[in-house]
Amino acid sequence: MKKAKFMLLPLLLMVVAMFFGCENTADNHSGATNSSSSVPLSAPRNVKVVYRHANSAEIAFDDVPGASSYIICWDPYDSRSERTERITRQDKHSEASPYNLRGLSPYTHYRIKVKAIGSDGNSSYSKEVEFYTKIAAPRVSLIKKTSTSITVQWTIVDGGMSYEIFYGTTQYIEDAKKLDTYSVSSPVVGTTVQTDISSLTRGKTWYVFVKPVDYLNIYGVEYGKNSIQL
Repeated sequence: MKKAKFMLLPLLLMVVAMFFGCENTADNHSGATNSSSSVPLSAPRNVKVVYRHANSAEIAFDDVPGASSYIICWDPYDSRSERTERITRQDKHSEASPYNLRGLSPYTHYRIKVKAIGSDGNSSYSKEVEFYTKIAAPRVSLIKKTSTSITVQWTIVDGGMSYEIFYGTTQYIEDAKKLDTYSVSSPVVGTTVQTDISSLTRGKTWYVFVKPVDYLNIYGVEYGKNSIQL
């Protein structure tokens, strides 16, 4: 009988060891599960409009760790007709190489926000950023009137109630001479206005620039340009 007791003791110790060994393994698996649990994506930060144009804007924001793509949402400030565009992580969106958001309307107050997309879910949207698109460039036509004069014709654009006219033999508006500023009473977008420039030198190429005036000084403008040989 004593011999039987001594034989059962090693067997009992093996059972106890196996029990505690499984418990330790279970603890190890539990720890692995906790360490791999998903962390919510943070909203993109430092969203900004780097450059503004009449029909587009160049957008920059910081990368979000874990994001595979981003959704840019924008709409005119006085409406809720939101539009979205999805870009991948590979699409450049840094301040040095911003993302070009197209399809905007000229002379419009916009707001924009961005959220990150990941395999385990999406972030919340970033803070809204407001910006204004520029007043569009008028379409400029030049007609030779005489050997030393031309007729300048341009289209009325949204937001343009006055227009500055510049001309010269240089293709840069900064070096051109200002002719005058023309105000348009009751402007209708798409209609045309014209004026004459005289006392020009024959045998030269003349460049004419038509630039809308931004009286509020918040939109910015793009200018129209054309040239003619006399």
